[in-house]
Amino acid sequence: MRSGRYVLECPLPTRSLKCVQCSSSSAAFRSIPASAQTWRLQPRVQTEIRADINQLQNQIQQAAQLRTISQREAVALRRQSVDLRRLLNQYNRNGLSRQEMTDLELRINRVRQNLRLERRDWMAAAADKLHQDRKGRP
Repeated sequence: MRSGRYVLECPLPTRSLKCVQCSSSSAAFRSIPASAQTWRLQPRVQTEIRADINQLQNQIQQAAQLRTISQREAVALRRQSVDLRRLLNQYNRNGLSRQEMTDLELRINRVRQNLRLERRDWMAAAADKLHQDRKGRP
């Protein structure tokens, strides 16, 4: 099963798709309603989420160094990425549930979008300034 870009390993309510956990489970497990069956996250998904947060922090650092975002914007984005890491650690204490994984994925995407928007704002402002400078020259 796919949720966003992360692959989940889970018992599926439809029997047409094959799942590692379903194929090795007992008849007792199959008799449980699909809504009550548990699922588990593949270990590489947690690694991918961590890698996404690391990549996001690196992109924020690079944008700040290249001055494509202001220092104020960089501080706000860094704070959001630190909050993401803190939330991931909090969720990992009891293992990630499907809802927690989806929440993390949405939050990561929101911070990515914020970074893209801040870069665009900064670049648009620089382009406007350049355009006005050229207009002012004889």
